[in-house]
Amino acid sequence: MKKSWVKFYPADYKGDESLSACSIAARGLWMEMLTVMFASEPPGYMVWRNGKPIPETKLRKTLRLLETPEEIVAALRELEENYVFSRTPEGVIFCRRIVREAERSRKMAAIARVGVEKRRTAAASQQSGEQPRQDRQTRRADRLEDEMRRLTEGKGNLK
Repeated sequence: MKKSWVKFYPADYKGDESLSACSIAARGLWMEMLTVMFASEPPGYMVWRNGKPIPETKLRKTLRLLETPEEIVAALRELEENYVFSRTPEGVIFCRRIVREAERSRKMAAIARVGVEKRRTAAASQQSGEQPRQDRQTRRADRLEDEMRRLTEGKGNLK
């Protein structure tokens, strides 16, 4: 699914101490990297459309940057030294926040789908005069609703 917009919180961006410790060049590189990571699949990872990692040597061309390769590598190292991004065990760069928000969004969508199905089943049962049954789907919906409540109350594991 193509995403046409991105959530951006200027106060969070300006208040990030790790990012504030970086030069303007490194912060500019980070913004360019965010645009790629936001549109990637899975979201938040510095990967090509086919899911393969984008090598650091290809960042200049991928991001359409005018800086020299040495300047890009220096800015990338600065971001990494200040813990602005993380890497997978395979070395793929990723944005912790985008990954966290994508996971939360995926869970919320699943909860919504189950909730809709639960309401449809209950409405169909009510129309036919049947007693709604407590099947596996309904129990799953209840568990997902509980998970959604924990997430929205800040008690979930996706803070």
